[in-house]
Amino acid sequence: LIVIVVIATIYSFVIRRYLSPKLTNSLGIMKNIAIPSTLQLCTSLIGCFIHASFIGIVIFVGSPMIASLFSGFANPAQGTLMPAAFYHIELKIGKNVNAFMGSMGGFVLNIAIAISGAITAGALAVVGYVPNIEQSSATIFGLKILMSILPAILLIPSLTIFWFDLTEEKQELFVKELLERQGESL
Repeated sequence: LIVIVVIATIYSFVIRRYLSPKLTNSLGIMKNIAIPSTLQLCTSLIGCFIHASFIGIVIFVGSPMIASLFSGFANPAQGTLMPAAFYHIELKIGKNVNAFMGSMGGFVLNIAIAISGAITAGALAVVGYVPNIEQSSATIFGLKILMSILPAILLIPSLTIFWFDLTEEKQELFVKELLERQGESL
């Protein structure tokens, strides 16, 4: 199973690298980001309703892989939003905060990684998980909630991208205005 997942991951990486620019050009940045968020939300919810069978295992393993493939399509598009946000901030406050914001993003990511381990351990304790024994039905239900409903709830804010008002044209206008301001200050 691990070999299949590794092969599928490598294969999806190659497909994503080839198709991502084409998908972004045809859909636009916002839709390319919104579709994977919606898929992630749906695949998270699926986990709670899967039965313990061969088909259930295929769905449990396959649906996140499909969602991950589409998330990979969106990664380059997401990468373009960071400079756009920096340009917008610079236009609003008149100061270049790119280095600060980039550093802050890395800092917050490291804090989130550190805290996520503690949250996971605490959540497992709350649902009554005990390693190396057969789990009770209440624990299995709690694990299903932790692996499906809770991530779906945490993904809901990502759907705000549907209302995020940034197009490629607006981003180009930000850059043009910043370059004009920089030309005036020289």
